[in-house]
Amino acid sequence: MNLWPCLLIFSVTNYRFTRRALMTGLGGLGLTGVAGAQTPVATPSPVLSRIPSLRVGVSSLTNPSSMEAMWLNSLTHDSPFYWNSSGDILPGIATRASGESTTRLGLRVRLGTLAQDGTVVTPQHFLQALIRLQSSPDSWRLAHVIDTYVADDTLWIVCDRQDLSLQATLAHPSMAVSVNRVGTGPFQRGIATRAQAPYGRNPLFWQIERPHIDELQVIAIADDVQRSTAMATGELDLLPNVPLLDVPMLAAEPTIYLVGGASNRLCHLQLRMEMAPLNNTRVRQILSGAIDRAALISIATANQAEIATTLFPPDGWTEEIDGLATISADSVREEFRDLGLPTDIRLHLLTDNADATLANTAVVLQDQFANCGISLSITLLDGAELADAVANGDYDLLVSYSEPWRDPHELVWPLLSSHGVDNWSGFSSAEIDTLLRAAVLLDDDAFRRGRYTRLEQLVRRDVPVIPLFRPYVWDAVSTRYPGYSALPPATSRGMMTLLPTDQG
Repeated sequence: MNLWPCLLIFSVTNYRFTRRALMTGLGGLGLTGVAGAQTPVATPSPVLSRIPSLRVGVSSLTNPSSMEAMWLNSLTHDSPFYWNSSGDILPGIATRASGESTTRLGLRVRLGTLAQDGTVVTPQHFLQALIRLQSSPDSWRLAHVIDTYVADDTLWIVCDRQDLSLQATLAHPSMAVSVNRVGTGPFQRGIATRAQAPYGRNPLFWQIERPHIDELQVIAIADDVQRSTAMATGELDLLPNVPLLDVPMLAAEPTIYLVGGASNRLCHLQLRMEMAPLNNTRVRQILSGAIDRAALISIATANQAEIATTLFPPDGWTEEIDGLATISADSVREEFRDLGLPTDIRLHLLTDNADATLANTAVVLQDQFANCGISLSITLLDGAELADAVANGDYDLLVSYSEPWRDPHELVWPLLSSHGVDNWSGFSSAEIDTLLRAAVLLDDDAFRRGRYTRLEQLVRRDVPVIPLFRPYVWDAVSTRYPGYSALPPATSRGMMTLLPTDQG
C-alpha cells in the first residue's frame, strides 16, 4: 500500500521538520550486502605511503550528544581499552597488571604512550579520567567501584563485587584520557570555526606509523541531503554515519564504497506508565503488537534496519524468546472496547527533530495508530528543548535510539533500572533490578544469558519499552582510499588502515 497520501496529513506541535520528507519510493531497496560488494581491493603500498589530506563530513561540530560527537572525540582521545572489528574489548593505552582478582583490576600504561604535548602518560592520568567519570551522568558505570589508588606504577580499581561490564566502561568514550587537556589519540585538533575544524596527525601516537593521514579537514554540513550530495560529488572523501535515507543513492555511486551494516543500536519506544490509558499493562501490550515494524522500517529508514521485537539481537545474549503476537487494527479497536476505553484515545509522542529516521518513525507510528483509533500528536524538538521536554515529562510516548554498546549491561541498565538515567518511562521493578545486578556478577555466558532471557520475558510482559528496529550504520569512503576497516559505529578507528591508491 502506498502510504504517501495519508502520511502528509498529520498534526504536529511545534513542527520544525528540517530534513527531507518521507522517501517512500526507496522502501524496496535492501542493501545488507552492499559493503562487501563494493569495497575495492587495496593496492599494495609502501609502509610509509601517506595521504596528505582527507575531507570528512559531519552534521555538527558542536552537538555533544550525537553519534558524530563520539566519532570526533575518538580522533583526539583514547580510552584505556578499545574494541576491534569483532566487538572484542582489547587493551589500548593500558595493559592489564599482574595480581588482579575478580574484584580488583589493575591498569598499567602501555610503554611509550605520550600525550599530544609530549607528556608521559601515567596511571595518575587514568585516575583523573575515572574521577571525571564519577562526577558525570555516566557515573552509574562505576556503581560497584569502592576504591581507586595508584601503587607500583599501576592504577588499581577495587569493587565491592565482580562487575563484568567494567571492562566495557574502560573502552567507552566517557573514559577518554586527557593530559593537560589534550589526548593521546591519532590526531590533534587545530583552531576551528563553527563550519570547519582541522585535525593534524599526532606524530607521538602510540601506534607507530599510524595514521597514514597527515591532515583531516572536518566540515560541518547540517542538512543531510547536502552532506550526502557533497560525498556523492567528490567534495568529501569520507562520510561517517551516512544518513540512512541516502544509503541507496550513495550505494549506486561508483566512486564510493560503503562499510558497515547491522548494528546493535536500538530504536525503541518508551511509554509514560503512570497515566491512563498507558498505566494498563494490556494496553501497552496491544500497542506493541499493533505496530507493523516491516512497514515502519521500509518507510522510515529506506529498509536500512532490521526488525526488533526484543532488546537484544537474536542468538546473542538471550535464549529463544517467543515471537511477538501481531494484532490487527480491528482487533485493537475491539480489545479497547472490551477494556472500556474511550473511542477517541489521544496520545502525545515526542522525538528528536535532528534525526530524519526518528521524525519519520513518529509519522509512520501516527498513521498506524490512527488505523487503530488512536489520535497521536507529535512534537519534534532538538537540543536543549528536547532534553527539557523529556525531563518535564511532557509526553506519553518517546521514540529514541540507544547508544552503541559492548556489554549488554550498557543497554539495559540505563533503560530499565529503577535508577536508570534513560528510564523515562518511570518503570520500577524489583525483579528486574535484581536481574540487572546479578547479570554482571559471574563470568559465565550461560548464567548471563539466563538472566537476560528472563529480563526479556519481563519486558515482553510489562512493556515499559517497545523495541522497534536496529538501524544499519554505514560509513561512505571514496574509492581513492581503499582499506577502510569495518568497525562498530561511533569510532574513527576504521580509517586507521586507509592507504592511497597511488603514490603520485
